[in-house]
Amino acid sequence: MRKIMVLIMLLISTLLLISCNNQIKDDRQPFDPMESSIFKIAEVKNARALEDLEVHNSPTYGNPFDMMDEFDIEYQYAGENLAKNTSATKAHTALMNSSGHRKNILNPNFTHVGVGVKKAEQGYIYVEMFIGVPQ
Repeated sequence: MRKIMVLIMLLISTLLLISCNNQIKDDRQPFDPMESSIFKIAEVKNARALEDLEVHNSPTYGNPFDMMDEFDIEYQYAGENLAKNTSATKAHTALMNSSGHRKNILNPNFTHVGVGVKKAEQGYIYVEMFIGVPQ
């Protein structure tokens, strides 16, 4: 049963990644989480999301930038989106309808994204962590 849940979460996070990539203009490379260690910390962050009352500023890891530093993630630019919704498609639509979250998804400085998904009591919690790596 655990393996099935892991597979489901991976499929849901892939759907959210595809939704992000569909928003990107043709003149820039799509996000590829498999090239990035940021994917792992998005999963770690999401594992704590249900336990931490204020998930952007976690009592466990601090703010997203502190967390990236703690996990030795090299970045020049960084950002984070959080959503709670019943599906990845609905979460992505909600994020795109929010100007700040939309800016993160479309920011040409962000080259890598990590996506974490966790089942909540009602729906799912989605974490998108973005970085732009030094050239």
